[in-house]
Amino acid sequence: MASDNKFVDGLRVYSPRDGAPDFVICNLVINVQELAAWLARQSGDVRVDVKRSRNDKLYASVNDWRPKEGKPEGQRQERQQPAQPTPEETGGGFADDIPFEPLGKRRHW
Repeated sequence: MASDNKFVDGLRVYSPRDGAPDFVICNLVINVQELAAWLARQSGDVRVDVKRSRNDKLYASVNDWRPKEGKPEGQRQERQQPAQPTPEETGGGFADDIPFEPLGKRRHW
């Protein structure tokens, strides 16, 4: 099975040291010169996934997923709004759950 992973030059990922707190997910080592040269060859945003190999080793690879043609990224299906009651359904006025008093019943201090 061929690997489609595109590795990030200059970025190494390691499991946390023994005894590290639970909130430490992984350790990254960055070779500034290698990473800068690699980034200079990229365009736009670069998405990187930290993955676990079959040998239980962590590594970073480029996430180059793109949405299918015709469906822009981030576009979600619109939720259907609940139907609003008509004036006839509410007796010609407002719904009963309005949190203020109607004008005719307003108290004047």
